[in-house]
Amino acid sequence: MAHLSKDATAIQEINEDLDFHTDNQGKFKLPSRLIAKKFLFRNIYCPLSIIDRTAYAFSVDNEFKHIGNRKFWTTVIEKFYDKYTGIREYHTKLIQTATTTGKVVSETGRIYLFEPKQYKGTWEWPVSDVANYPVQGFSADLMSLARVSAFRRLKDSDVLFINSVHDSIVIDTRSKQWYNISIEMKKVFRDVPLNFKRIYGKELLVPMDCDVKVGCNWYWLHNINIKEEEIQ
Repeated sequence: MAHLSKDATAIQEINEDLDFHTDNQGKFKLPSRLIAKKFLFRNIYCPLSIIDRTAYAFSVDNEFKHIGNRKFWTTVIEKFYDKYTGIREYHTKLIQTATTTGKVVSETGRIYLFEPKQYKGTWEWPVSDVANYPVQGFSADLMSLARVSAFRRLKDSDVLFINSVHDSIVIDTRSKQWYNISIEMKKVFRDVPLNFKRIYGKELLVPMDCDVKVGCNWYWLHNINIKEEEIQ
C-alpha cells in the first residue's frame, strides 16, 4: 500500500524502520499496539467514502466493539486518513477510475473489471473491492518474484517447496543446512526490489524483508535470528 499510494508518511515510517503501530496507537487513542496493528491492516482497504459503513463494521466486530461505538471509530478513521493523506488520495483516484472506465489497471499489468452491484435495494459501485483488489494483486506479484528467486537459489539444495500462504513461503527440508537455507530466504526477500526493477523497470519505494521460522512442523515453529553480516 505504501508503494502504490506513494504516501510520504508511510514510506518514511517503513524506510526508517519506525514503530508506526505504537505511534498510531497514541495518535488514534487505541488501547494497545495490537489493536492499532489490526485496525491498520483492516482499514487500509476501506475508502473514506464509506467511512460511516466502515465505522459501523468496527463498532459491531467482536475484536473492536468493546473499544468504542460508531462515533468513536468514525473519529479514528478520520485521524488515519489525516495522517496518511496519500492513501486517501490513492483510494479517491482508484474509485474515480473504476467508476468512469469500469476498470483499474495495476502497474504490473493486472486488469480489474468493476461494475455496480446491488446493495440493500440500490445499485452501488463496490468501492471496497476497488480499493482492495489492486493491493492484493500487487502483493501477489511481489510474492511471485520471491518464489521464483527462492527456487533458483535453492533448486540444488535438499529442499521441497510446499506452498505459499499470502506472504509466506513454506519449505520442507531434512538437511542439516537449515540455517544456511534460512539465510538464503532472507536474501530472497531483500532482493525483491532489485528483481521488481529488473522485471517491471520501476523502483520499489520500500524495502522488503522477512522473518524466518524453523520447526519440525507448522505448530512447533521458532523464530530464527540471523546475523546481519551473514546476509550480505
